[in-house]
Amino acid sequence: MLKAYCERVRKQLEDTFSGVASEADEGIRHDVEACDSVQVATSIESAIFLDRSCQRCLWKEKASTDMFKCERCGEHKCSYYQMQTRSADESMTTYVTCVNCNNHWKL
Repeated sequence: MLKAYCERVRKQLEDTFSGVASEADEGIRHDVEACDSVQVATSIESAIFLDRSCQRCLWKEKASTDMFKCERCGEHKCSYYQMQTRSADESMTTYVTCVNCNNHWKL
């Protein structure tokens, strides 16, 4: 799949620069042709790892309350927020997320 992606990028860049042949364009074309799939895969894997680790940090820093009990894991560690989703004469909708298992529900 990664090889097909690199080929698509090469093809699009070749189509873009096919009519123009300046030194800068040739340099870009050379860099694309010298693309090492291992380096690209490593970069993609690193980006995915960093994204997941940042999400974990944010997930751990959420304030939790014991007002709600998770139906999935039974823990009382939940975070919540409220939003006015209906008309003003009805109560606000409460969205709850379990900090332990990431289960979502609304009240």
